[in-house]
Amino acid sequence: MPAADVVDRPAGRRPAPSPRRAPGPTTAAGPTPGPAASAGPGRAAHYPGTVTRTPVVFLISGTGSNLAALLSAAAEEQCPYEVVAVLADREASGLEHARAAGIPTEVVPAPLVWLIAFLGGMLAGAAWGCLPGLVKAFLHINEVLACIMTNWIAANLVTWMFDRG
Repeated sequence: MPAADVVDRPAGRRPAPSPRRAPGPTTAAGPTPGPAASAGPGRAAHYPGTVTRTPVVFLISGTGSNLAALLSAAAEEQCPYEVVAVLADREASGLEHARAAGIPTEVVPAPLVWLIAFLGGMLAGAAWGCLPGLVKAFLHINEVLACIMTNWIAANLVTWMFDRG
C-alpha cells in the first residue's frame, strides 16, 4: 500500500464524513435558484409539506390559568402551535377560557383522561428515548454516554421548568 493511502488516526475513530453537495439541479455557473428565487415578483414560493403551526390539544383539570397563558401565546403570530381543542375530566372553569377564544371543548370521563395521559407519557418517553439512538446513528457517539447525557438534560430541564413557577 502506498504511503499516501495510509490514514493516521487514533484507533477506534471513524473518518469524518465527506462533504455533501446540496441537492438540486446545477449548471456550469453553479446551482440553479430554488423555488423562492424563481417564484417571481408578487408570487409566494410554494414548499410542499410545510406546516406553519403544530396542532395541539390541551387536557386541563382546574381553573385554567396555565391554559389562559398558553392561549394568549398561541394568539401571537410567531407561536409554533395552534390550539385545536381543550379536554377536561369535569366541567372545569378553565374551559371558559377556551370557549371565549372559540376553541372546541369537551368533557371526557376520568378513566379516558388517565388513558390519554398514560399514552401521551409513553409517546413522550419513546421520543426522548430515541435521542441516544439518533446520536449513536448519526454522530457515532457511544450510546451509554448519550443515555447518561440525556438523563442529565432531562433532570435539569424538569428542575428548570419547576423553578420557573
